[in-house]
Amino acid sequence: AEENADGLVSSGAWDFGRKTTYELMVVYGMRMAGVFTLATTTMLLRAKLAPRWLVVSGYLAAIVLLLTGDFFAWIELVFPAWVLLLSAYVLVTDFR
Repeated sequence: AEENADGLVSSGAWDFGRKTTYELMVVYGMRMAGVFTLATTTMLLRAKLAPRWLVVSGYLAAIVLLLTGDFFAWIELVFPAWVLLLSAYVLVTDFR
């Protein structure tokens, strides 16, 4: 069994699988996060559930996620940061 594993790694299939998985998770995942942010922000705007600064930050985050892709390693933190901002806003307004 170990002989087959060494053959798989040296054949290039392992490298191809790693690169394909990376592209799917980073590029496609960030695009889907951008679409989710765009849809959520639009619903917040139409229902008037969030202030303007939160809506603008959501649209900016969505644009960054949709257009930048994997140019910068830290760009992946834009989505969790926006979700944290939205969650903090909901918690603060709920306790008032």
